[in-house]
Amino acid sequence: MDSYTRLVAENPKIEWIHVSQDSSESSATSWAKQANFPWITLMSDNVGRTNLMDLKTSNSVPHYILADKEGNLIVSGQTEVFAKIAELTKGE
Repeated sequence: MDSYTRLVAENPKIEWIHVSQDSSESSATSWAKQANFPWITLMSDNVGRTNLMDLKTSNSVPHYILADKEGNLIVSGQTEVFAKIAELTKGE
């Protein structure tokens, strides 16, 4: 949460999206609210018309990806994602 708050929360160039693997939307939203997640939560079956699920390179949970606005994969993995965000926003 610290990395999100420091690098993403106030950055107008980045949108953080949580794609839930929960079996029901109520479970997903309940869990996100309980965890105080400030970002958008989508069900995995609601991203079918995008290529976000195609970018998933691991079955680990959570799994982090950074994509550009066209949906192209930039990096994958928690450490790599936050390092790339820091690099891209350095000096802003």
